[in-house]
Amino acid sequence: MPPPHQPFEAIELYGHSQTLWPDHCVQRSEGAALHPAIDWSPCDVIIRKGTDPRIDSYSAFRNNVGPEGHRPATGLAGWLRDRGVSDVYICGLARDVCVLWTAEDAVAAGFRTHFLWPLTRPVTFDTDADVLARLAALEISVIEA
Repeated sequence: MPPPHQPFEAIELYGHSQTLWPDHCVQRSEGAALHPAIDWSPCDVIIRKGTDPRIDSYSAFRNNVGPEGHRPATGLAGWLRDRGVSDVYICGLARDVCVLWTAEDAVAAGFRTHFLWPLTRPVTFDTDADVLARLAALEISVIEA
């Protein structure tokens, strides 16, 4: 029997490379809960991603490629367009994966995209130069203060 896969190992999934992350944001766990100290009552919508156990999900706009061979939308782009939003400001974890994919998909969906650099943290700081290069190539503004 082969040894079990380890966190950060890359495997092939649905024809694409997939990183195996340590367990985090598991449904119905404390790690997936909205922070209780924040007043969520002003929120109009909560967009959920990563709800299909067969598909990973990095971007807030689209899940990763699934067994059908495409990246299913989360509904965020349509929800924003319906409200006349033209600019999005991106922050969160992890800068070099989920935040980056969200920014890239925001541009692909036609939004002017702004990346709030100080409000993000990467999996590893070794990726910062590559992330900045990708943002520049897509003309995503990086807000540093």
